[in-house]
Amino acid sequence: MKKNRDCYENRSNQEQNIQKLTLLNCVWTLTSPQKLETVKAQQQYSNTLSKETTEFENFSTLMEPIKVLFKKVLGIDFDIRFCTFAELLSMLNKTEDELKKLQRYII
Repeated sequence: MKKNRDCYENRSNQEQNIQKLTLLNCVWTLTSPQKLETVKAQQQYSNTLSKETTEFENFSTLMEPIKVLFKKVLGIDFDIRFCTFAELLSMLNKTEDELKKLQRYII
């Protein structure tokens, strides 16, 4: 965490040699939404997830000029990604025990 804070406080990628920065929009999702009790609940879940995805796409589009600034001014490739919690877990460097504890959040 200290290295991240130092990067922010220094505002210089030259000292930190940062080449790529990715902002994750992590969304908790159901792995089996069809197991929801009613069709209405399934439809509500589907609509909510669709809205979340659309909002992310709009945000990502709005952030395009910021991505260009990061590259031109700081020399950093800035990206924004949408992912599920399960996908986030697969990206983390955690021990087996730590991953088992986090798996409880995947439904």
